[in-house]
Amino acid sequence: MTNGHDQMVPPRYHVILNWDGDHALTMAEAPMDAETFKDILYGDLDHAAVDCVFWNGSPGSTAFYPSDVLEFKGETLDQGFKYVTQWRSITNARTMIKRGEDPNQIAIDGARQHRIDVFFSFRMNDQHQDDADMPRLKHDHPEWLLGDKVPAWFNTSWDYTHAGVREHRLAMIREIADKYDFDGIELDWQRHAHHLPVHEAFRRKYVLTDFMRVARQIVNEAGQRRGRPLWLAARVAASKEGCMHVGYDIEQWVHEKLIDYLIPSACAEMDPSIDGQW
Repeated sequence: MTNGHDQMVPPRYHVILNWDGDHALTMAEAPMDAETFKDILYGDLDHAAVDCVFWNGSPGSTAFYPSDVLEFKGETLDQGFKYVTQWRSITNARTMIKRGEDPNQIAIDGARQHRIDVFFSFRMNDQHQDDADMPRLKHDHPEWLLGDKVPAWFNTSWDYTHAGVREHRLAMIREIADKYDFDGIELDWQRHAHHLPVHEAFRRKYVLTDFMRVARQIVNEAGQRRGRPLWLAARVAASKEGCMHVGYDIEQWVHEKLIDYLIPSACAEMDPSIDGQW
């Protein structure tokens, strides 16, 4: 399988800034206006080496943007907000949408104004035990979660061995690819890094490879429709051994040209000691 734009060379960025959506949306009192939001994302970058921003508009299983696939963050809360920051991020995003604005589109517009590329960054699993990021789908399908098949911290993570999980997660990628003019999409597999039962991950690594093949097809088709590539990045473990342990067959991903950018990192955060010469 080829990536659909083999003759196109992905941009070579100097510095990529990954913006945590929750964090960015807490940095001004509610209601935050669009110009303030753009200034938070890009205002300090005009004289920096950053030439690409990865905007994380989905905390993990919910969304900070109007979506037909993901529930809005906090939609299932029935006991109120636990933290001021939780209330502020949700309220700021919700207020923008009520005004007819879209946080994703604001992120894109700001990037264009500052001549910076912008990717949408998906966290393929994110575990903060955050009740605001627990959609009805997880409550309705507990069998789709990893449960006791992984260390306790990860027990409400999606289990990608289930077709329903894969279809749901591919649908969220397809929605972003079809609806928005991002320069690319990042699949952040490291926040957090269990997506298969821990004792089966190496043997069942083909599950995630098949998922990546479909994700590649989705971005290819979106790029063809709009007349310019939609790049695909994947954030993975910091070593080949670490990748295989959790089911990322990165050598196969590279061999099949399933990704344009391979980003090695620690689980949930960057590791400055990583040797980039794989």
